[in-house]
Amino acid sequence: MRITTWMLALALALVLSGPAAPSPGGENRGPGSGSQGPGKSDDKNDDKKDDQKPDDNRGPDPDKPEDNNRPDDRAPAAADAAVERRIVMLTATPTGAAIDASGKAETRVRGARQRFKVEVEARLPDGVVFVVEVDGRPAGSITLMAGEGELEVKNFDGMVLPAGLDPVSTIRRVRVLSALGVLVLEGSF
Repeated sequence: MRITTWMLALALALVLSGPAAPSPGGENRGPGSGSQGPGKSDDKNDDKKDDQKPDDNRGPDPDKPEDNNRPDDRAPAAADAAVERRIVMLTATPTGAAIDASGKAETRVRGARQRFKVEVEARLPDGVVFVVEVDGRPAGSITLMAGEGELEVKNFDGMVLPAGLDPVSTIRRVRVLSALGVLVLEGSF
C-alpha cells in the first residue's frame, strides 16, 4: 500500500509540475515561473536567475557596480589580455586585534590597466581614518563607515596610481596604520 500511495503522489506531483506554457515573450521558463500570480515571484527561481550566465548579446549589467565603468570584456583587446590577480589577507597586530581589525589587499593587472585595493573592517565608530602604506610609501587613506572602509587606486577611469605603486605587480608589503601612526594590520604578497 505504501508503494502505491508513494507512486500516486509522485505521479500527481509530475502532472502538476509539468511543462509550463510559454511566456508572452515566447520563452519557456519551466515550472514555478509565474506560478505565484502577478506581482509575486518564486524565490527559488529568482536565486537561480542571478546565478545564470548572461546572454552573450547583453553588455555589462548596469545594476552590478563591478560592471559599471568597465570596458566590455568581449572587446578584442580586453579578451587577449591576461589577468594577474594577487590577494593577501592582512594580519592584525595586538593593537588591531584589540579593535577586531581585519582586512585584505589585492592587486589586479589586465593589460595596461592596474588596480590596487585594500579593504578594512574594525570595531570603531564612523569617521575613523586609517593610513595605507605600500612598501614604505603612503598610498592613501581609508575612512570607516559602518565598521568598514576601502581604498582603491587605479590607472584608468580618470585616475592615476600614486607614486611608488606603478606597477602594482611589484608591491610587496602593505601596512594599515592609525592616523597617529600606530600599526594595525600588515601583510606581504
